Amino acid sequence: MNEATLPPGQGEQGDTVSPTVTIRHGEAQEVVQVSRINQLFVDVASYNSQFSMPAMLFSIFDHTPMSSPENIEETRRISVYDLSQGHQVLLNTLGLSLEPVSDANAVYASDGERRPSTVRLNVQDRGQFLGFLEALEPELVRDGALGKDLSTLSEGLALQLLTHYDLSQPSDHALELIGSLEGIVASYERLGIAESVAKLKTYLIHAKKHDLREFIAVEQAHLLGGRPATWHIDSGPQYLAKDWDRALQILNAVAANPNAQELYGRLLVHLRDCVDISIDNLLGHSAFSFSDAYKEGLLPVLREVRARLIGIE
Repeated sequence: MNEATLPPGQGEQGDTVSPTVTIRHGEAQEVVQVSRINQLFVDVASYNSQFSMPAMLFSIFDHTPMSSPENIEETRRISVYDLSQGHQVLLNTLGLSLEPVSDANAVYASDGERRPSTVRLNVQDRGQFLGFLEALEPELVRDGALGKDLSTLSEGLALQLLTHYDLSQPSDHALELIGSLEGIVASYERLGIAESVAKLKTYLIHAKKHDLREFIAVEQAHLLGGRPATWHIDSGPQYLAKDWDRALQILNAVAANPNAQELYGRLLVHLRDCVDISIDNLLGHSAFSFSDAYKEGLLPVLREVRARLIGIE
């Protein structure tokens, strides 16, 4: 059985004792200081801040050799190596791995391109990772930094599923995470931090329904929120048609999965509502004021989309 140990604040000689986690796998066991886990998340956050979009924007105006694109990239490579090497033993124990992910958007200047980067955590070994979570006790997590670390981890794993993993051809990391979802959710709920795993719980529900790939595609396009009802604001006919064509493509992809019919029904009704709201806004029932020429350009696009949606059984 896995155990978490929260020693008293004072040792026998009055010295402060660091909390530890005892992780057991079969006959083997490893004792990990919670402070080491905390430091891993501190170092990851430090890297992500150093190579964030604001940091890249600031470097354009720094005008020092170290702020050149070449030096930033070299520093980034060294930082990733140092981060990985410095925490490799701990990462193996926890069943996790580090992955640097470049931002899709870059900062361009006369001296070259600066691309933000983040380091994210992957589930490398499902058994190791779930063993670590099972070793924790609520008392160790509730009020300390470890609870925040676990929340950060859950958010990062959810972000990997949403933005980085290709679920049409899932990688080993994606498969390890999806296979771990039920255990992760159960552990977080047992530890009293269920709110930190709400997004992963939603993904678990759809994984069990066998429509996770389709649900992720809908989320990536923000189709179940209010965004489709605002596409007509500050747009043009071509851009508006492109947005709605993409929405209808995703709707068709959802419809093609027999296991996704509940999601399909929700999405169809929602998109019909959104296009009706858009048409109503353009016709004057809105806080925005649209010119006649603007309306004449967009209304035909929306009416065509509405006809296509209404024609779907």
